[in-house]
Amino acid sequence: MPKRGDDSLGKRAKMTSKGQVTIPQVVREQLGSEAGVTLHWVDPTGRIVVTPLTLGIDDLIGILPKPQRPLTIDEINEGIAEAALERAAPQP
Repeated sequence: MPKRGDDSLGKRAKMTSKGQVTIPQVVREQLGSEAGVTLHWVDPTGRIVVTPLTLGIDDLIGILPKPQRPLTIDEINEGIAEAALERAAPQP
C-alpha cells in the first residue's frame, strides 16, 4: 500500500465531498481514455486498480436471453409493423 506522500505516478488527485475525482491528464493519457469512458475499479490485492472498461463485440454475446423459439418471418414483420405504428402515434 502506498505510504502518505508516495507519488509514484507523479500526479495526485483530491476527492470532493461528492466522491468525485479529476484524473490527471498524464494518467488519462496512460490509460488511453477520454471523456465518456467507463472506468473499472477493482481491488485484487489490497490496492485499487483502475482500467478503462472497453467492450468488444465478443463481450456482447449472451447479453440477451435466447428466445423460447425462433420467430417466423410473418411474426417478425408483424412486430416491425406494430412498432412503427407505436412510434407514429401522437404522444400525449
